[in-house]
Amino acid sequence: MDMLNIQVRQVQAKSGPISILILSGALDAHTAPDLENQVAALLKGVTKRFLVILKDLEYISSVGIGTFIGFQHDIKAKSGELAFAAMNDKVKKVFEMSGFLRLVKAYADEGQAAEFLTR
Repeated sequence: MDMLNIQVRQVQAKSGPISILILSGALDAHTAPDLENQVAALLKGVTKRFLVILKDLEYISSVGIGTFIGFQHDIKAKSGELAFAAMNDKVKKVFEMSGFLRLVKAYADEGQAAEFLTR
């Protein structure tokens, strides 16, 4: 059975709080509800800026991409921002093939993404 590990950190920037989600394992039809529930809980709070770190995500399916599309829509509805950082090559390829990479802010490392989110 696939597993998804979600670590959440909250950081306070001058411009407000940022939620950092660090994903590892697999994001697919079996594990996407876990991420959806975590994000829904975070969106109920004051955080409007999110950073998703994907360096340890081993697998992402089209359902996983769909989860991120929904996540992006919900964040934009709150006038928020979403950025991705540190995608490994396998995950980046899925983002590219789906066309989603052209629609999101993706950075090589956490520092670049944090700079975008704290502007």
